[in-house]
Amino acid sequence: MDISTQNNKDRKLKAYSIRDIKATIFIPPYYNPNDQVAIRTFSDILQNPHAAISKHPEDYQLHHVGFFNEETGVLEGCPVSHVIDASTLLNQLT
Repeated sequence: MDISTQNNKDRKLKAYSIRDIKATIFIPPYYNPNDQVAIRTFSDILQNPHAAISKHPEDYQLHHVGFFNEETGVLEGCPVSHVIDASTLLNQLT
């Protein structure tokens, strides 16, 4: 069972961050209900010709970094886990 749908009293969105490998930083997170939606959002960013990610996809990765509880406003950390590389996603799109 996905943690984001356990019950309405404990509604959690997953927090995702894009890692810039060259700058060795994680960009502030965004929130989605699951990996599939997060990958779609990452894909939208990747396909924006004005985004740095689209110019250098080999330098970026998507990571799951925590949870956001919509009911309480509490952010929870978790072990950072790699979801997909921008270059891999770009290859899947072409």
